[in-house]
Amino acid sequence: MYYDRKTLIVFLFLSLFLCQIISCKKNNDEELPEEPENIQVDIYATGIRKENSINKPFYVHNNVAHSLPYSGNVAAIASDIFVSNDDVYVVGYVNRDASAMAQPAKAMLWKNSIPEELAIPNRATARALAVYVVASDVYVVGTISVAGRAIPTLWKNGEASTIGDGNLSAYPQDVMVVGNDVYIAGYENNSGSNTAVYWKNNVRYALSKPNVNTFSTGIFVDGADVYVAGYADAEFDQNAKYWKNGEEAVLPSGDIYSRTGAIAVDDGQVYVCGQVQQGENLMGRIWRNKEIMELQTPYGPARSASGMHVIKRNVYTVGAVRSETGNMPTLWVNGAVQEFGPFSTEFANINSIFVVEK
Repeated sequence: MYYDRKTLIVFLFLSLFLCQIISCKKNNDEELPEEPENIQVDIYATGIRKENSINKPFYVHNNVAHSLPYSGNVAAIASDIFVSNDDVYVVGYVNRDASAMAQPAKAMLWKNSIPEELAIPNRATARALAVYVVASDVYVVGTISVAGRAIPTLWKNGEASTIGDGNLSAYPQDVMVVGNDVYIAGYENNSGSNTAVYWKNNVRYALSKPNVNTFSTGIFVDGADVYVAGYADAEFDQNAKYWKNGEEAVLPSGDIYSRTGAIAVDDGQVYVCGQVQQGENLMGRIWRNKEIMELQTPYGPARSASGMHVIKRNVYTVGAVRSETGNMPTLWVNGAVQEFGPFSTEFANINSIFVVEK
C-alpha cells in the first residue's frame, strides 16, 4: 500500500498523540490509590476525661472505656497507646496537682491498666509521650526535667538512657522500631529557637535550619525511607509539612496556625493528620500525598485530628468536632463518622489511636 508524504506525516502525528493519551491515562491511574480493603478491626484509643472536675487518663477498646489508675488525687494524662499480642500499653504522666495545666511530675506506663512509674533521678520530673513495642521489648520516649532543662529520654524495658548527646533541651514526640534500629522524632531548643530533628540509634539528623522555629511530631519508616511529620511556627512560615529522607514537602496549611500529629505510609501513600486555622476557624486535617481528605461531621466542622492509624488503605482518625455542648471526641473511618465511646455527655480529649486487624 502506498502513502504519500503528507498522509504519512498525519498518520505518524495521530499515532504519537494517541500514545501520549494512553501513557498519561496509565500514569494517572497508577497514581490513584486503590479502594480500602474490607477488614475487621479492634480499635483502641487513649486520652483524658473529667472525673469530679479532674482530668483522668483512660483508654477505649471498641467503645468500652477503661480507667487507668494511679496514686494521688491529682490530674494525669494519657499520651499514646500501642497494642501487641493483646496487651495494651499506654504512656503518659501524673501531674503535680489537680489543675488542668500541664505540670508533669512522674512518667507513667500502664500495661493492661496496671500502673508503673518510669525511673527518674531524685528531684527530677518527667513525662512519657510515645510508646512502641517489639516482641517483649517496650520502648518509651519522653523527657526528664532537671534544674529547668529537658533531657530527651528513652526508656527500654524501664531502663532510662539519654537520647543524643543531651547538650540541648530536647523534646522527643514519637518512636518507631524497625529490626534493631530505633527511630525517634522530636525537636531541640537552642536559645529559644526550636529545630525539628530525628534520631536513628542515637545519631541526630536535623530537618530544618536553626533560625526557623520548626517542630517534628511523628515518624514512620517504610523500607529504607524515613518520613517525619512536622510544622513551622515562624513569621514567614506557618506551614504543616513532612520530610522524606530529609527532603521537605509542604502541606496545604492554615493562614495563621498549622500543626501536625501522626504520619503513616501505606501502599505507597503518605498520610499526615493535624490541625490548621483558616480565618477564625480551627479545622482538623488529614492529608494524603499532600491532598486534603474530607472529614465528615454531623455537628459542625472538625476542629482537630489528633491521632491516626492506617491499615490496608483504611484511615482511622480520632479528633474533635464542635457540637452544641462543646468539642465532642470523634472517630472517623475513611472520613466517615463512627460510633465512638461514651462521649455524648462528658468531656473527653483523645490523643492517640491504635488499630489491630482481626
